[in-house]
Amino acid sequence: MHRSRLPLLVGWVVLTLAGVTWAKEPSSKFAAEPGPGSLAYLDAKNGFRDVRFGSAPTKDMELARVDGEEKIYVRPRDSLEIGGGTCKEILYVFHAGRLRAVSVSTEGWKNNRAVRESLHAAYGAPSVPSEYGGRERWIGNRVVVEYSENRDGGAVTYFRTKASVDTKDEDGNDKVKTGKGVGDL
Repeated sequence: MHRSRLPLLVGWVVLTLAGVTWAKEPSSKFAAEPGPGSLAYLDAKNGFRDVRFGSAPTKDMELARVDGEEKIYVRPRDSLEIGGGTCKEILYVFHAGRLRAVSVSTEGWKNNRAVRESLHAAYGAPSVPSEYGGRERWIGNRVVVEYSENRDGGAVTYFRTKASVDTKDEDGNDKVKTGKGVGDL
């Protein structure tokens, strides 16, 4: 055998004896993100659209109002379309400069149901279904989504992180820390 091929052969033998093959499933470190239809997808998104929980306001956001320690923003160029329905408004709720929640409001049966059907398609069956279809919750390890219809013909979908917000770490930097029983984000 030619000397330059010996290291390749030895490496192949060692990998084969170790049970490593090239067709092996990817490790969890490199596994693809979960697809739509599960709570794992809800947790993997960890936010709403392109904004992740724990992030600072983006440049395209405008302050709509201040409610105590919370600052509520809108994105004027946000698409209000979800699943064939049209939202009344989408609000981004920040506490200590970090995204904590997103509120999506709709009006009318068609718009409400379009959002509700999108939630079912994205996150699967609700963790807490409603007997009457008026209130449902998807409870992930990181994120909770609640869909609630009101008597006036509207609905609110509320996305929120389960992490608690602490304003500063030991060095004085902004941080987001996990709440009791919640893994690191």
